[in-house]
Amino acid sequence: MQFITYLILSLLSSITNILPLSYPSHIILFQNLFNTKIFNYPYLNSLFILSPFFAITLYLLKNYHHIPIKTFIKILILTTIINLLNIFITSKQILTIKKIPYLFLIISLLLLITSNKTNPKKLSNLTIKNYLFLIIFNLLSIINGLPLLLINLLACYIIKLNKNTSYKLSLFITLPSLFIHSFNSFNYLLTSTDLIYLLISLIIGIIVSLSLLKYLKRLIKNNQLYKISIYLIILSLFTMYWFR
Repeated sequence: MQFITYLILSLLSSITNILPLSYPSHIILFQNLFNTKIFNYPYLNSLFILSPFFAITLYLLKNYHHIPIKTFIKILILTTIINLLNIFITSKQILTIKKIPYLFLIISLLLLITSNKTNPKKLSNLTIKNYLFLIIFNLLSIINGLPLLLINLLACYIIKLNKNTSYKLSLFITLPSLFIHSFNSFNYLLTSTDLIYLLISLIIGIIVSLSLLKYLKRLIKNNQLYKISIYLIILSLFTMYWFR
């Protein structure tokens, strides 16, 4: 039974952190829907964020190693600033089941208004104003539960980066945030008596995350992010009805 819990949490983390969804919202929804506390493990929730973290790291190492060193340094500075901001501005509001439908609608709306136009910019075309915009736009992460990957992706589209570059850059910026949110779980991992089960769940999560990275890239390339919006709208309406 314990292994099933680990596996569910690992898969849930992989799906919701790779696709522009909300992991905290889905955890709360599962807890209330099944009236159970098996998902109420903060350290486990934090631990399984390592699955998408490792998957994104592997993906970027394979596909993002050829950028010029000056551009890489700029992105590194940008990423550092954004994630420091996220630490200090993270909302202290408690996410509740009543707030979740509205959060899903916000995410859905952001996905729907994402530009489908063919944008020309590459990383080498970014200006200081573009970098500043990416930093400021991330202040939207103050909304509790709003996925950072979505914020970064939308910001990249607004400054007219091409789709492939937007996808890679948003992953790059999101990566440190995943690590920060998983940092407190390392002690739990090292001291757990279920280490084998945890590692198996993590590995399965990494495999799923890598598959979803390819799927998300395909959705972006084919202008099909609306599919995720449809899922979120349906889930929002269901949550409103079920917990009315």
